[in-house]
Amino acid sequence: MEIWEPRFTFHGFRYVELTGFPGKPDLDTVTGIVAYSDTPPVGKFECSNPLVNQLQSTSSGAARQLPRGATDCPQRDERLGWMGDAQIFIRTATYNMDVSRFFTKWCQDVEDAQRPDGSFTDVSPFVAVAPAPRRGVTQA
Repeated sequence: MEIWEPRFTFHGFRYVELTGFPGKPDLDTVTGIVAYSDTPPVGKFECSNPLVNQLQSTSSGAARQLPRGATDCPQRDERLGWMGDAQIFIRTATYNMDVSRFFTKWCQDVEDAQRPDGSFTDVSPFVAVAPAPRRGVTQA
């Protein structure tokens, strides 16, 4: 039996590739570990509609992931505190989980990153991010 788990990082994934595995893997061969932030639940919602309940479950899962950072969006660095995501999701998050410490800190990061002209950065805390090179374009 082999156990492998990354340290000091986390990765969102949908598929796992096994290379050099001796034999045919079954469902017990690989175990995914879900890592959440320490945000205790503060509310619960359930109704008679299974689709609405699934939406609520997905939303609660997103709230547990929020302080840790999402990993579902490969076109941008999801480890950054993107302003649009947090401000849209704050109400949903606060209905589901105790995210008060996270948003208190994040609001301070937003204020700290505000520019002298009053504008806000795309991410808070602010990190200058160089755009990724486009395919077929050489960097000078």
